[in-house]
Amino acid sequence: MKYAILFCIGFLFACSSDNQKIEGVVKAENGKALPEVLVQVMGTDLYSYTNEEGYFAINTKSRGDELIFKLDGYELGREDINKNELMQVSLKVLPRKEASKIEAEAKAEQDSISE
Repeated sequence: MKYAILFCIGFLFACSSDNQKIEGVVKAENGKALPEVLVQVMGTDLYSYTNEEGYFAINTKSRGDELIFKLDGYELGREDINKNELMQVSLKVLPRKEASKIEAEAKAEQDSISE
């Protein structure tokens, strides 16, 4: 009985130690911290958002996966997960699109009705 309990405790400890905490900071190319960046483990529903300092943390059991970084106005970022290292991610600003000037010409003709 004692061995069964010890085995169960050891098994639970081994399973729980499989978790990996992924931490990092997301900044713009100019070095400014980016808040509210969506950080997601590729192919899973695990995600987090960066805080005001650009910091994020995600707990995952997966190893060797890729993270996706998404923020409006910036290119989508992808980085391999680095074990036991604070990730440093830099996102590039999307090029601005010039507003197109659209000119339209309309002609109206009036039918005259004569009586």
